[in-house]
Parts: sequence; C-alpha cells; structure tokens
Amino acid sequence: MMRALEQARDHVAALDGDKGALEREVQILNGIAEGAQEKLDLANRTYESRFKVMVQEAAEGMRRVLEEAKRLSDESAAKREKLTAKLGKRDAEIEWLRGVWTTLLVSHPDREVCEEAVRDELRQFRRERHLLTLQNEDLTNECNSLVANVGSLHLKLVLANWRRIGFKEGLGSELKRVEGEVER
Repeated sequence: MMRALEQARDHVAALDGDKGALEREVQILNGIAEGAQEKLDLANRTYESRFKVMVQEAAEGMRRVLEEAKRLSDESAAKREKLTAKLGKRDAEIEWLRGVWTTLLVSHPDREVCEEAVRDELRQFRRERHLLTLQNEDLTNECNSLVANVGSLHLKLVLANWRRIGFKEGLGSELKRVEGEVER
C-alpha cells in the first residue's frame, strides 16, 4: 500500500510537472499567436490602405476620363457652332447670289444659257449636300466613339469594384458631382 501510495505521489508529481510544461507551452503558443495576430493586423491595415489608394486612383482615372470626354464634347460643340455660324453666313450669301442670279437669268433671253446655269447650280448643291452629310457622319461617329469609350471604362471600373462595401454610394455621389459639373 505504501508502494502504491508512493507511485500515486510520483504519478501526481509527474502530472504536476507535465502540467507546468503544458502551461509553458501554452504561454509560448499564446505568444506566437499574439505575434501572428499582430502581423495579420499589420497586413490587413497595409492591404486596406493599398486598396483605398487603388480605389482612389481608379476613381481619379475615371474622373480624368470623364473630364477628357467632357472637354472633347465641348470642343466638338464649339466646332459645330463655328460650322453652323459659317453655314449661316454662307447660306445668306448664297441666297443673295441666288437673287442676283435669278435676276440675271430672268433678264437673259437665251434659254440654253439659263438651263446650263441651273444644272451647274444643282450640281454645286449636290456636292455641298454630300460634303455636309460626310461632316455630319464624322461628327456622329466621333461622338459615338467617345460615348462607347467612356461607357466601357465606366463598366470596367464598376466591375472591378462592385463587391466593395460602400462603392455604390461613393460612385453614385461621384457621378452626381460630375453630372453637376457637366450640366454647368
């Protein structure tokens, strides 16, 4: 019985020693876990700051593209206004010349000369109409390509950031701001 008691004491002492060793190992593992948690927190903060910078750069790039599209649209509108003004002056001059020409044709007794003059004038009108049609097509194509370019860039940005929390609200406010600038 004594021997069993001694074995039990030895066993309890061994268990106490194992308990101390296990407590030290738990402390070491807790220290390692705290270090890993600190590294993870640092990595998360770094990733978050990088992500914020990437999103800001993407938004800035989109803003620049929209401003460039607005600038090109404004330039195109200015060109259209200049062309319209030139065409208005030209139309007024053409009307005046037509009046003079009509007076000359009416006063001229030769019918063949009148017919030839009318044919020449019709040919000139057809050429002018063809040139204006080509200019209109060029301006329409330019406008359509700008719209498509801006749309594709906007779609790329939205697809890249659609899962991000708060992206919809931020993008909505940014687009409202840009639309407000465009309307001015």
